[in-house]
Amino acid sequence: RELVLEEYYPWLSQYLVMKRASIEFNFHVLYSNFLDTLGVNEVVKMVTRETFRNIRVLLRSDKAIANFSDRSLLKNLGHWLGMLTLARNKPILQIDLDLKSLLVEAYHKGQQELLYVVPFVAKVLESCAKSKVFKPPNPWTMALMNVLAELHSEPDLKLTLKFEIEVLCKNLDIDVTQLKPSVYLKDPERIRKIEYQLSQPLKKDPLTQPQGNLPPSHLNDPELVNIIPGQQTSSPVIQNNSTTPTSALSAPPEPRYGYSDIQIAGMQAFQTHTVVSPSILLFQTQPQLKALVRTSIERAVQEWIAPVVDRSIKIALQTCEQIIRKDFALDPDENRMRLAAHYMVRNLTAGMAMITCREQLLAAINTHLKQALLTNLVTPSVQQKEMIEQAASVIANDNMELACAFVQKTAVEKAIPEIDKRLMSEYELRKMARQEGRRYCDAIALTYQAERMPEPIRLKVGGISSSQMAVYEEFARNIPGFLPNERDATILIQKQTLTPIESQPHPSTPFPIPPTTLATDDLTLLYEKLIVEVEQFIQLTAAQAQYTHMNTNMLVIRDCLMHILRNRDLTPPQAIVQKCVESLQECLVPTLNDTDPVPLRFKDVIIRILKTMQDPRVYGQQWTNKLVTRYLTDCREEQQRYNIDAVDILIKSGLVNVPQYDMALAQCMENGLNYMGVSFAMQLVQSYLIEDRSSQFVTESDLCNTIEMLAKIQTHT
Repeated sequence: RELVLEEYYPWLSQYLVMKRASIEFNFHVLYSNFLDTLGVNEVVKMVTRETFRNIRVLLRSDKAIANFSDRSLLKNLGHWLGMLTLARNKPILQIDLDLKSLLVEAYHKGQQELLYVVPFVAKVLESCAKSKVFKPPNPWTMALMNVLAELHSEPDLKLTLKFEIEVLCKNLDIDVTQLKPSVYLKDPERIRKIEYQLSQPLKKDPLTQPQGNLPPSHLNDPELVNIIPGQQTSSPVIQNNSTTPTSALSAPPEPRYGYSDIQIAGMQAFQTHTVVSPSILLFQTQPQLKALVRTSIERAVQEWIAPVVDRSIKIALQTCEQIIRKDFALDPDENRMRLAAHYMVRNLTAGMAMITCREQLLAAINTHLKQALLTNLVTPSVQQKEMIEQAASVIANDNMELACAFVQKTAVEKAIPEIDKRLMSEYELRKMARQEGRRYCDAIALTYQAERMPEPIRLKVGGISSSQMAVYEEFARNIPGFLPNERDATILIQKQTLTPIESQPHPSTPFPIPPTTLATDDLTLLYEKLIVEVEQFIQLTAAQAQYTHMNTNMLVIRDCLMHILRNRDLTPPQAIVQKCVESLQECLVPTLNDTDPVPLRFKDVIIRILKTMQDPRVYGQQWTNKLVTRYLTDCREEQQRYNIDAVDILIKSGLVNVPQYDMALAQCMENGLNYMGVSFAMQLVQSYLIEDRSSQFVTESDLCNTIEMLAKIQTHT
């Protein structure tokens, strides 16, 4: 208590909230006890204010992208806020946070907002169980519980959110069925009257409120939730709450370095390019202090580089992957696709890193240099303190571009191999088609382009035009944050051209892939035999209403087979593989009778089609299994994605790449946030590794990632 002087209170409160409570849920009791032992009311007030500020920033963050780290931070801060207020019998004032209005706003904005708000509110209310004042039947608490009960009764609410509400009821010793759901959320007047908390506050018209009348604090007060250095789960969120256009963040300055000028190995860039202005008074009187400049810059970069790089790569990869898959769907040349992916991901990653880290690096360099200088001067005079402030400010402004460029290039160099990993299956499909003497073409994309896209922008079979490729080459010439340099662009293009995709190692296929060995007549017989079997099933179920869904799916599969039969030299059958997988996911429901011959016949026909595609003389096992696994995990409907019967029959038929499916399943569980995913994974492990330990289809090593994730979730719950 004696060591914590008043001047350290702001730092302590910010550090405790941002770098401890927001990410270390398990230590909340410890930190609460620390505040009690410290016994300084002013610190508790500042910690509470800091908690509210961070919560407001996270609530206003962009929720269009599923950002699990932001949701996790918000849940943690909700629990922390409850411990600081409700558990200590202190109310959460409406002026600070209106929980009821927050639920109304999230309900009207959609599922994505509810994924943030419901777990957050539940964590806040958890602390009511420890309160003498707010534990049920407190009217304020019960009013919120009734709103949550109304939400719980919604038929389309995600299971994870229903589970959150049920867990809260259990913690508060309330039966969810005995709550009295109000008509609070659906009241149309309510949404018009509430003050929005999930988006930026409305800016006042600068014409009606002159700039001169604004308090100085409004002119430069961006709210910032720091990324926790070294933590991959956190993300930077900067919100500008200014009320006038003049307070917006200034446009970035002109870049000073070319892409090839920045050497990231061993931080050589800072040895070469660090700028120390000769006009700095402190260094004129004490030149030995210049040695602290480079180390301070390096520390600032090390503090921010990991979280900035991870966030930039995550967003850039997702965007780049989708656009490249779309633009090159009909292009058979994997080298051209790879080049374009590299150009685009380099540009997007550099741009994301630049806008994410610029202001943070400026502040971090300033802070680290001031700390280093104050430490070296031991007892600086007032004049020396002013000189330190001036020196830190000048150095930070002069070297911020260098630090930013270093972070950008580090992110870019990490993003390029990552995009190759994501597109590896696309590269392989094109290679396999060429080895088999076929011309690659995505049948689904071809149909979409022909039916929906106007002629001027329609993709053509055989590759994109030179004018379309020029768009991607422009990405290589103009990288955000770096000087446009024709020499750099040429080096980048040559570098990619000299390392073609064939030189990279690829997973070996269990079957040799020779040129097409089946004669046209033999292929025709194969497909015609499948069509006959499908047609027989359609006729069998045509007049039986209970099998309408199976009949409809088989009609589509028949059309796909007919299309392949007519166009097999042009289009590999991705569409039929996808339809077969989706049909199993849609039609194999628990209510089916295991002895009913129709569902058994349905499964048999679909498996036979997929097995035909798996034949090494047609498309091969590796190609088929990769597609089946991809479509199993890409399904948008959760109920179908986690259809245990569909997954079971595909695994037992040898049509799934189990290690690949294992990795996808581990990611789907979202560290325990996806309740359905966790439940499905437990069911799968139970079926193959516990109930049937002698299973020849799946071993423990095949599901190692799933088992590890389940163990991790169990440890944290």
